[in-house]
Amino acid sequence: MKKTVLIIQSGAMGDIFIVAPIARFYFLKGYEVIWPVRQPYFTLVNDYLPYVKAIFIDDKHYPLLGNDWLRSDTIHLQKMAKNNEYDIVLDLADRGLTPMEQPGETFEETKYRLAEVPYAFKHHFFWKPNQEKESDLVAIIEENYDINIKKDFYNIAHLQSSHGDRATMPEITRYKNGIGKNVPLVEITKIRDFEIVDWYPIIENANEIFCVESAVHQFIDGCIHRIMFNKKVKMFRLLSRSSLNPGQRYTKSECWDKSLMR
Repeated sequence: MKKTVLIIQSGAMGDIFIVAPIARFYFLKGYEVIWPVRQPYFTLVNDYLPYVKAIFIDDKHYPLLGNDWLRSDTIHLQKMAKNNEYDIVLDLADRGLTPMEQPGETFEETKYRLAEVPYAFKHHFFWKPNQEKESDLVAIIEENYDINIKKDFYNIAHLQSSHGDRATMPEITRYKNGIGKNVPLVEITKIRDFEIVDWYPIIENANEIFCVESAVHQFIDGCIHRIMFNKKVKMFRLLSRSSLNPGQRYTKSECWDKSLMR
């Protein structure tokens, strides 16, 4: 009988991308990985991550215990862990009375330390692509921006965080190509039922990538070595979220240029 791992991290989307390589690390070691997640993240975990067994969290079976839904879910899942025999319980949500993040750590590094997984695994996010949805999204973007994803020169940006604040693209000459024309800027936004991972073919064929710290940024950071290997993207650039103070940032993002941040 397989040994089991329970992951306590029911969201949000950025955290899902951070924790997924941890889940796969344990899967590759022979564990059955059980991961309860909330509705907005269930499709991604259930349909795109073949190395985990997703459990759907809803308000009926996991009623809210206050205003912090992640803390509420964590309390429920901690009780579930006590009532079941899991070989390993990875509580990565950091929603206890005492913060688990140590001085000098980012919240990403905290999760990998707690999971006892080398931080380098963060950049090896693996998913099962939905090729039909990828093709449909490419067709939509090509029509909306009048570009050919595989042949044309364009940049890509994700400017709005989950908190609703929006970054401003800086005016720099790098946005112009060698013949003096403006480079098309494709903005990653929510389109129908497409998941962030469905944007991958559009992301990997861009010239430069601009992101605020967000779920999209975490996805790209998760597969950044794979994108670099394809050698089409010339630069990964982080932008400041308008809600943060100058110099304030959350992530490690060691492969990203931060010169455009405040």
